[in-house]
Amino acid sequence: MKNRMKNWVKERRWEVIGIVATLLGTIVAIILAPIVTREFLSDTYWVMRRNWCEICLVLIPLVLVAVFIKQRARRREQTLEIREFADKQTQLLEEKAVLSEKLAVAEKEGFVWNADKQESRKFERFERINKIVYGHIEYYPLVYYSQKDDFARGIGIRLIEEIFGKTVVSKYPNRGRWEELVNKLSAGEYDIVATPLYETRERSKIVSFCSPIFFSDIGIYIKPNSELFGAREKNQLTFEQAVQLLQRLKDVLQLTAIDGELSGKMILKHVNSEKAKVNWLDRDESNVAGLISSVVDDSRPSDVVFAEVFQAEQTEAVKNGSVINLLEPKQLLYPVSFAIRKQEYVLRHFINLKLAEIDEEYAGGILGFILDELKKHPDFQDFDLAKVRQYFVREKPDKLMLTNPSMTSSSNGKEKTS
Repeated sequence: MKNRMKNWVKERRWEVIGIVATLLGTIVAIILAPIVTREFLSDTYWVMRRNWCEICLVLIPLVLVAVFIKQRARRREQTLEIREFADKQTQLLEEKAVLSEKLAVAEKEGFVWNADKQESRKFERFERINKIVYGHIEYYPLVYYSQKDDFARGIGIRLIEEIFGKTVVSKYPNRGRWEELVNKLSAGEYDIVATPLYETRERSKIVSFCSPIFFSDIGIYIKPNSELFGAREKNQLTFEQAVQLLQRLKDVLQLTAIDGELSGKMILKHVNSEKAKVNWLDRDESNVAGLISSVVDDSRPSDVVFAEVFQAEQTEAVKNGSVINLLEPKQLLYPVSFAIRKQEYVLRHFINLKLAEIDEEYAGGILGFILDELKKHPDFQDFDLAKVRQYFVREKPDKLMLTNPSMTSSSNGKEKTS
């Protein structure tokens, strides 16, 4: 408190001097009021008029002394400012040296520092979130495009419009590719990916994820009664059993996946297949329908694919039993959410708060919001809230198939298929 008062007086010293001088002058005037008569003022005037030269000779040195004192005080202040600046510079250099030592230790432990991506934050405060550019990739019904005007629609678009407002969000001009989606986000080409993504460890090294919108189930799909899998029935294996089976067969398996998307990551990670041996779908086929089709299409055969259960079960091949899911329900639950740049923690907190508001205020919560969006499509007219809960889980599962340590303390799920 003392230092604060001292600084205040120092900054406003001339105002303080003026106030004190005014008070002293007022006191002197009150004291001298009985003495200062008309005759006294007249005599004083004539004395000053006769001796004006002597008076000026006295005042000039006094003014010069006052100027000299003021300049000395100013030089003293400048000296102090220079010393303070030098001290701060020294402190910054010491902190930089300590940080360099910590980074050197971290790099030895495998941490990679990418200075190009440590940009300044775009959003410093909630009230400055007044323009959001979103990246996007087609993943029906989360994000899809009108054939007439290429206008982006879907659950992801509606959610970010609900979070930020329609007038705030604008679309990045080019559609994304799975293999470049998060890299362009990290580079700052857009602020958020409107297509909710599955959060994977690899992606979490590049970008951050908001609180999960929901957790989604992944399945392992095969053709029943095939030569490799025999008379396997659907929904009978745990994830561990299925992975062991696939690893035993990996040398003879024909595999199909989408590059940069979860189906490809799962094959490379859990089947331990070489990337060159995988049939990667081209852009026009890069969706779950294309994956499921590869299992029954002899022109581009695939023995097994990883795919999101919700998307896979909307395909005709799964509905009529031509393709089945080996896994028991809820074996592979991944968090699905919006991805943003790592340094935009203000934006992340804002989105998390808005998602919590939607979950609390909307009938049926976020799953009710999703149901309302699904009911706008003829493909989902038979859906109700119970069926939505069959595919999308809001409660954090006891066992997460993934991700980064932050998920252990988060109450929601993240990311979608990407």
